Amino acid sequence: MIRFVNVPTVVILMILSLLASPGPAQAAYKPINQSINGSFELDSNHDGRPDFWEVSWRNGNSDGPYASRSTGLTPTDGDYVYRLYNGTGDAQSYQFARSQPIQIKKGGSYRVKAQMRYTLQTGGVAGLYIIHLDNQGNEISLLPGLYQDGGWNWHSHTIDVTALPQTTAFVIRLAVGGEEGAYLDVDQVQVEELTSMEVLNRYPTIQVWLNFGL
Repeated sequence: MIRFVNVPTVVILMILSLLASPGPAQAAYKPINQSINGSFELDSNHDGRPDFWEVSWRNGNSDGPYASRSTGLTPTDGDYVYRLYNGTGDAQSYQFARSQPIQIKKGGSYRVKAQMRYTLQTGGVAGLYIIHLDNQGNEISLLPGLYQDGGWNWHSHTIDVTALPQTTAFVIRLAVGGEEGAYLDVDQVQVEELTSMEVLNRYPTIQVWLNFGL
């Protein structure tokens, strides 16, 4: 005989701790302590790239690619956006930029949000990646968010991520390419820790099927 058994909250939390976070849900969040300069307002060394996001590079052979903290481009917050451009002459070139490592709690779950503006109607792709790092700084896993056909409008993109057992930090990587002259503007990058209440909001009822007498 099969029957339903209501599971206590503590058991539900134990079950949920084993699951990767699915799509967006109503919120119960806690901001992380680390400042990530997610609106790109700060550039302490005046190198044209925002603090915490100075690492950038291009894969390919295009002409004129760049990653630059830019103003006068109708940001969603503050005065600046982070603009990535993959250049011309090589459609398969990609321009990248990434954050510094963001320290996280062991086994924690997090929500990464970003405002992103792009067009990309002829095969190009805008990327928002979450890369897990171990305690030696090695990349151990990558979670991609890939976007196209944006109509040069701002879009709010969200990725939920749960730390692997070896994860001690993660970095956020931005990318654009796959067609010539591809642009990506990024603003308002945020990282929030998902609380236990948020996890329960995702799964308001959980029942466990128990099998008896089979």
